[in-house]
This record gives sequence, C-alpha cells and structure tokens, in this order.
Amino acid sequence: MNSIDNKITKLHNIIDSNPNLANKDSLILYKNNFETIDDNQKSDLIYIISATYWILGDYKNAMNYAQKNISNNYSITGTINAYKILGNITADLDNYLSAIDYYNNGLQLAIDNNISEEYYAFYANIGIIYNEIGDYANAIKFNLKGIECINNSNINIAAPEINLIETYIIIKDYDSALKYLKIAKKLISKSENNSANADINNAYSKYYFAKKEYEKALEHCYLSIEFSEIANNKYRNIENFVLIGDIYLALKNNIFAIENYKKGYNIANEFADFIQISKLSSKLAELYVEINDSVNALKYYQSYYKATTEKNLLNNKNIKEQIVIKEKIKDIELERKIILKENIELTKINKKMELINNIGKEITLNADFKRSSYKINALLKKVLNIDFLIISYINPDQNSLKYIELINNDNKKIKMTSNNASIEDTLAIWVIKNNKPIFDNNYRLNYKKYKKNFRESPESAPNSVIFIPLKLKNKTIGFFSIQSFKENAYTKDDFNFINTLSPFISISLENSIKSAELINEIKTSEKTKRKLEKANKQLKINSDYDVLTNLPNRRYLFSHLKKTLNISFRENKPLTLLIIDIDYFKQYNDNYGHIQGDHCLRKLAAIFQSSLKRKSDFIARYGGDEFIAILPNTNINGAIKIIEAINTNLKNDSIEHKYSMVSNQITLSIGGYSASGDTKINPRTLIKKADECLYYVKNKGRNGFHVKFDDKRKSDI
Repeated sequence: MNSIDNKITKLHNIIDSNPNLANKDSLILYKNNFETIDDNQKSDLIYIISATYWILGDYKNAMNYAQKNISNNYSITGTINAYKILGNITADLDNYLSAIDYYNNGLQLAIDNNISEEYYAFYANIGIIYNEIGDYANAIKFNLKGIECINNSNINIAAPEINLIETYIIIKDYDSALKYLKIAKKLISKSENNSANADINNAYSKYYFAKKEYEKALEHCYLSIEFSEIANNKYRNIENFVLIGDIYLALKNNIFAIENYKKGYNIANEFADFIQISKLSSKLAELYVEINDSVNALKYYQSYYKATTEKNLLNNKNIKEQIVIKEKIKDIELERKIILKENIELTKINKKMELINNIGKEITLNADFKRSSYKINALLKKVLNIDFLIISYINPDQNSLKYIELINNDNKKIKMTSNNASIEDTLAIWVIKNNKPIFDNNYRLNYKKYKKNFRESPESAPNSVIFIPLKLKNKTIGFFSIQSFKENAYTKDDFNFINTLSPFISISLENSIKSAELINEIKTSEKTKRKLEKANKQLKINSDYDVLTNLPNRRYLFSHLKKTLNISFRENKPLTLLIIDIDYFKQYNDNYGHIQGDHCLRKLAAIFQSSLKRKSDFIARYGGDEFIAILPNTNINGAIKIIEAINTNLKNDSIEHKYSMVSNQITLSIGGYSASGDTKINPRTLIKKADECLYYVKNKGRNGFHVKFDDKRKSDI
C-alpha cells in the first residue's frame, strides 16, 4: 500500500468522527495530487469529499462532487457511492421520490456488477423512507432484505436491525423490537465503534420509553450521549436530548423537559439545522404555554416560524441544485445507454409519496385551517373522486365537533360550510367507540352499521366513504373524511394512501388550533400582564434556587456569602463555612439510577435544612453532590454541633447505599473553615480553605469531618 492509499484509508476512518478534518485534508490531497493518482484513488477521494460535505450540510458541494464521480466513472464502487450520497441528500430534503430514484440507480448498478456487499445500504435506506411515510410493512420488508444481504456477505453492520427496531416500536410490536435489539447489540459488541454504540443505546432508550420504563430509558440515553461525545458526533445528541425531554415530559417534569429540549435546540442552532430548530421550537413553545410563560412561548413560536422560513429558503435553493445535477446525470446515463429496470410497485408508491410530500409542504406550515382545507381538497381531487371533503376537530367539551365541509359541485365551484355539531349519532362517535376507521364503498346501504339516522334522505347520501381519526401523540384530536356519490369509488390503496396522509393533516389542524389560542392569549393584554408579572417573580425565584432541591443555588450562594462576610467583618464576629460532600454519590447514581439519585438529593437537602439551628444559618447546593453551609456568628464549637446534628438526622433516616466503600448507608465528608471576623476575607478564599479541609477528610478515607480555625488561632479539629 503506497502513501496515497494510507492517507485515503486514514481519511475514510474519520469521515464520521471528524468530518471537518476529513473534508479539509481530502480537499488538500485532491488539489495537490489528483492528476498523479490512479482512478480508484480518485474515486475514493471524491467520495470522501462528497460524503463529508453531506455530513456538514453543504449539499451543493456534496452534489457537485458526487456528480463528478458519476460523470467520470472512475470506478463502479465510486459511482454506486455517489448515488448513495445523492439519495441521502434528497431524503434529507424530504424529496422521497428523487431519493428512491437515486437509491434504485445505485442498487441496480451494484446488482449488474454483482457487488453484493453494497446491497444492504440501499435496502436499509429505502426502508427508512417507508418508515418516514408510515408504510411500515414495506419498511420491515426492505430492512429484512438488508439484513439478508449482510448475513450473506459477513459484514459486521447493525444499521438495518436498528431501523427495524424503530419500526417495531412504532407499531408496538415490542417482542420483535427486543429480538432485534439483542441481535444488534451482539453485532456491535464485536467492534469498538462508538457511533454504533451510541445508536444501539439510543434504540434501547426508545424501546424502554415506549414500554414506560423511564429509568432504563434515561440510563441508555445518557450512555448514547457519552458514546456520541467520544465519537465526536455532537450532532447525534440532538435526538438524545429530545428523547430525554420526551421522557421527562412523560414523567410530568416540565422543567427538566424544557432544559433538555433547550440543549437539543442549542446544538441544532450550532449546526444551523432548521428542521430540528423548527421541531424543538414548537415543543418549547407548547411547554411554555402550559406553564403560563407567555414571554418564552412567544419567543419560541417566533423561532419556529423563523426556522421554518429559513428551512424553506434553503430547501428551495437545494432543490434548484438538485434539478441541475439530476439533468447532468440524466445526460450521462443516456450517453452511456444505461437502461434501468422499472419497478412497477415502487413507481406507484413513488407517485403517491410525491403527492404526500407536496400536500405535507402545502398544509403543515399553514396556520389558516380553512386555506389548508382548500389546498388538501384541490390536491386530492387530482387523483381521487371526491364529492365531499370533511375535516373536524373535537371541541374542549368532548361532546361536540367544529367541522369544515367542502362540497365539489359539477360546475367546479366549491361550497364551504363551517359549523359546530353534536358528536352524538355521527361517524365520529362510531370511530371513537370501535377504535378503527371507516372504509365503505356501499355506505348508502350500510349506513345503519355506523349511525341511526341521516341528516337528509339516504338517496342524497354518498355511496363511498373513507372516515379516519386524526391523531397526535396517540390522542384523537379530530377526523378526516372523503366521500363520493359513486359506488366503489375508492380502493384499498386509496384508503392506505389517506391513512398515510393523515399525520400531515393532524399537524396542520394542531397548528391552526395552537395559533388561534396564542392570538387569543396575546389579545387578553391585561390578563397577560398579570401572568407576566407573576412569571417574572417566579423567574427571579428560579434564578436564585436549585430546581431539584429547592435550596439556594451557586449564584445566590456567592451573593449571600459576600454580604454575610461583610457583616461578620463589620461586627467583628466569627463565621464558619462548611462544604458537605456525599460519599461515593457517583456509584449511587450509576447503580440506583438518576431518578433515585435525584430523590436522594432532595431527601438530603431536607435533612441539611432541618439540622440548622437559626434563621440566619444558610445552606445551598454548590454543585452536583456538594452543598455549602454558611453559619454566621458561629465558632468552631458551634459548627461541630451543626455537623453532629446533620449526622444524627442522616443516621435516623438511614438511606441505603450498598455500593459505598465506607458504609452500607449514605455518609458524608465535611470540610470547614472558621474565620474570626478580625480580618476581611475573600469569599473564594474562604471556600478554598474549607475545600482543603474536605480534601483532607477524603484523603483519610471519607465519612468524617475536619474543621480548621482561622490562622490567628492555634488549634484545629
């Protein structure tokens, strides 16, 4: 292997872990050596440049370099990889039709040249697209094909298994999900791939979250974060922080949910990922509305609309680049007379996917629901026979519906009706009670299966009906229906197509409702002012207090210590500061779990608070498992009495800690320093001196205390 091969191999190894460096070094190698290297090396080098540009989000350059590999045909593998990159880019941009075209081109080229080790990636990627559009049967089918290819080629990759796990979790087939979790874990354990370990822990977290085993879900999510950081894949942690936020939301801990959504939001901003910014802004805005924080709600709704606009501008720019590249590739394929085999089944699905894509873009960002209804009607009429299109949402009273009905007349004029109706004796109540949609091509004859009466005569009723629930977070928020006077107007494929489309309509409906709620909130200005004043007071409290323990936080601690030291010096009275450290708390967290760890910290905070003797005594949370007590007008003897009270109360509570190295219960190491008040002392100096005493205790084996006098005194304990 020559030096160029060595350099290219090293670049391959850091594509995922350090794409910036791989991109920079590969461009230098390309500029300085391209004319002198062989075709295989050229092909590999161009692939690395294209792949790193894709990872870094520079789609224009990624597409240009991928097209160079296809145009020059330096190697079959390079051309196959180029189609893979182009498919990934177009899939990122939700252009699923083009993505499948590129994947099929690459797959066909691999099949024609019998490069079987390349099959699995294309099958897995096509499976991901089917998963995205809700066609789970095909998602499973293509990922199983990918697994079959891996098994036949003896490749140590778990990507299709992880894709399958996500699909099985969505359809609530937890036994199958667990089966592939174990298979994927076994495959990954054979390597030391940190990115793969991050992926499998993320998959475990999703599984336990779906099973409502939240502690295990959190444990695996934190492991995924650790592996992602080791792999230098910061972007991967957006999904992890979103998942942690979702878990805390399920635990009804809105504060922790917001904290983690913000972490994901900050990373998304760092990478200028407007899709993730848009999603996280929406989540944060909803949570802030829920906790009556109108200022932050408005801030994140504004962020949502701004990110959505930026995403659309970027998508439009990239779509133009796609068209140019696609046309170039088309010319190349014609010149080389490459004839691809047509896949009739995929072609049909691709057309429907393109329509779903167009409808999704048209309606999900539109807050005006009436306009969205017209858009849906216009687009669906191109492929389906529709006399009536009805969209409704359930009113807060749960007994009535707000509905919009569009009637398509023969003269092509559309009549709209918008009104409220009781939910009783409607198709909606049948769907709710039976927990399934309605698909009936002879509804005029069968209507009594679903309701007792028609609003009008049966003769004026439709013959063919599709009526499905609109759901968000497993909650039915409304209904969608298309109806036709024609018998047998709809096929099973049409029904499946409408089901696939329903999530987009649900999002549009929810956006409309939320937008209206926000406008009403802003209009009630006096009420909002009072809420803001209350929120500002709460924010001030929150900024000074630790959310978990409800004790003063580090910021408030320094402010209070500075004031108390000034009083101590002015009145020439002693002051003692104690640093309290929980022995082997990391082992407690690791073995009992973070949720139990949080419970333990709250319990200890209460013990410390109850052990203080006077109102002037002060206890704060200093760090993760460290607390600081400030005892004004207290000499060393008084401080020792406080320490003894803390230890007595702790012993009475008897908090189990089987993983401690000094006891089978929670114990403390305490370091303290007593200042005389004669000399002014800096807060940080005082903390440093107390910390030195704490270090002394830890060095002696922990589970004890050591309090030192001011230097002017002559003894310590």
